[in-house]
Amino acid sequence: MPPDHTHKNRALFLDARKMEPPEPFIRAVEILAALNPGDYLHFLHTHTPFMLFPELEALGMIEETVQNHSGLIHVFVWRENDSAAQQAARHDIAAILKGDNHK
Repeated sequence: MPPDHTHKNRALFLDARKMEPPEPFIRAVEILAALNPGDYLHFLHTHTPFMLFPELEALGMIEETVQNHSGLIHVFVWRENDSAAQQAARHDIAAILKGDNHK
């Protein structure tokens, strides 16, 4: 089956700053299960979600976590070997590290 060239990379955004456990974990896993090629999760939280990391490994996901200038934690997650999602996520990571609050 040929690749679907009509699908664009999408950031699926989850703002978990006001959620109570275990809702952020449950919502993140639900989003990750539905990722299409080129999609990635941008998870925003007030602290690093360490409980999520073993699940990401089990699901074959890659994550990069950064903290912005105001102390918020941004976790970017994409499927292993999804270079389009990785490239798009790293573009957003670079913007956050430069102080571009586009999200």
